[in-house]
Amino acid sequence: KKWNPTGGRSGSAWLKTADERFVLKEISKREIAHFLKAAHQYFSFITTTMDSSPPIPSCLAKILGLFKVTTTLKRGSKSGSAGGVSQVLLLTENLLYNGEVRQHPLTRIFDLKGSSRNRFVKEAKAGDVQLDDNFHAYLQQYPLYLT
Repeated sequence: KKWNPTGGRSGSAWLKTADERFVLKEISKREIAHFLKAAHQYFSFITTTMDSSPPIPSCLAKILGLFKVTTTLKRGSKSGSAGGVSQVLLLTENLLYNGEVRQHPLTRIFDLKGSSRNRFVKEAKAGDVQLDDNFHAYLQQYPLYLT
């Protein structure tokens, strides 16, 4: 089902499965190139976290596949000429899936890109997706202690 998450500026199409467990995101040629550059390191890291005993928790969504979907449309019944639309879709788990009762409810959601350029939501309300600079400001008040 079509989904319009808040905070995104790319204009990419987003879809969720009916049970909301998985997310499809349309990605651009530039994003494909970045993904392919980092894919080996990403999958090595994810494999390490999942194969550890016990598994190491990670906030990274697991990427399950990259698909190119082409829809062919026939135009003009007499000429039979065809045109098509292609999309590249990235399939991931939905980190916000709430199929099980959460031990700790979500209080904030951050969309982190590793950049601070135009990455601040000025008047974030409860439930709004916040960005990198919001996360940095939050950490100033509430540091994360890692052991």
